[in-house]
Amino acid sequence: MTFVLGSNNPGLDINELLKLLRYFFKKTSGQVIVCPTNAVPGQKGAQSWDIEKLTNDIKSMKIKAKSCASFKEAFEAAAKSVDERHGLVVLTGSPALISEYWHYKGIRKL
Repeated sequence: MTFVLGSNNPGLDINELLKLLRYFFKKTSGQVIVCPTNAVPGQKGAQSWDIEKLTNDIKSMKIKAKSCASFKEAFEAAAKSVDERHGLVVLTGSPALISEYWHYKGIRKL
C-alpha cells in the first residue's frame, strides 16, 4: 500500500497526522509519498506544506517515506511501487490533490 499525501491546509494538526500514520503502518506494510499541491481557484487553502520537512518527520516515525516534486511524479512512483493485482494506491490530503488526479487522468467534472 502506498499513500500519496499532499495538502495545503495550515490548520491540520501535523503531530496528530504523524501519530495516525505511525499507528496505521505498524499494522500494515507500505510507504508514504509526499507531494506538493497547487491551489485550486475557489477552494480555501494556503501554500502547500513543506514537503521535505514533512517527509523527514514521517521518516523519524520509522515509516518509509519519500518526497516528489509534483503529483504526476508521485502518482507514477506509487503505481510502480505496488503490486498490480493486490496493491493499493491511496490519494489523501486535500481536495486540491484530487483535482490534480482528475487533471492527470483527463477527467472533467460533470
